[in-house]
Amino acid sequence: MALDLKKAKGFDVGEDFSGLNYYPLDNGDHLLYICEPQDEHVEMEGLPWVKELSHWGIGPNNEKTGCLRREAKDPVESCPVCKKYLAIKWSNDFKQLSDKDQKEINMKLRNVKFTMQVIDFTPLFEKTKEVPSCFGMLAINPDHDDLDPDECAMCPFNNTRTLKNDKKYKGSCAGFVQVVRVPTTVLELISSKLDVYGDITNPKTAFPLLIRKKGKGLGTRYIVENSPEHAVDAVRDALKDNDLVEDIKGKMVNLYPVFCQVPEYDELQRALTGISRNIEDEPSDAVKSCYGQYDRGSQDCARCELVSSCMDDTEGNTIADDVNAGDVAEEDIPF
Repeated sequence: MALDLKKAKGFDVGEDFSGLNYYPLDNGDHLLYICEPQDEHVEMEGLPWVKELSHWGIGPNNEKTGCLRREAKDPVESCPVCKKYLAIKWSNDFKQLSDKDQKEINMKLRNVKFTMQVIDFTPLFEKTKEVPSCFGMLAINPDHDDLDPDECAMCPFNNTRTLKNDKKYKGSCAGFVQVVRVPTTVLELISSKLDVYGDITNPKTAFPLLIRKKGKGLGTRYIVENSPEHAVDAVRDALKDNDLVEDIKGKMVNLYPVFCQVPEYDELQRALTGISRNIEDEPSDAVKSCYGQYDRGSQDCARCELVSSCMDDTEGNTIADDVNAGDVAEEDIPF
């Protein structure tokens, strides 16, 4: 599917990965080719990315949930999670909270990320001038029966990554088609390149981008630059191989069903209280009649599984009806 330039350039930018290979944008340089649009969902036709709206660390079980406010201008009341935490964010008491508590509240606000599928060609920027003809075989042929293990061990594209948290991620060849999630600022920078270079996802006109990241939290900074000319030529030469292009398409998935499911209002309310998602299978008194009447001296309250959320609601985390809309400012959301 061809990239819809008009749709992509005008795009409104207002943890279960289902077995996908996740590419973390850690600090440093990343030379990435964005794969052609393949998603079958009508909203994503002609777009190589999907817009994911989420909340993190919600309720006593610290759940990740979706958000019902599809755009920042949508009424706060349309999403119970936004309604609760924006009320706290914009209250007079918020400034009195510790930096740690303020950050915790900010993390729970509506987070916007854009998810796309990419090929990691970073070795072209750092270590080599060409893409080997066997690129992708570690992913396509898991048995490796036709690969030379010694050559693979020396290949710069067999670059397994270990981040500071000791998590290991597959290298370029084994990861092959990988999923990367970027904030709004990065997507705007990527979109600005379309005016100059057109369809950067088309194998014939492929234009990998150099994304540089430094800092963390609110101090995170991104730069999106043009890749070196030799890297652009190397990627285009590699993508002249029709078999490689078909292998890439074969490894791609529909992102919309994974990242863009719209939750039910009741589902978000259950996340806030910590009540099981399968509430219909529980006794009718799953939410006790005394909920919201927490008593510090009561042993029954101390033993109750809803004590944390009940305490919050009892002690005055009330919801204002005239809260201003807002989005999370934190860039580094844990995965």
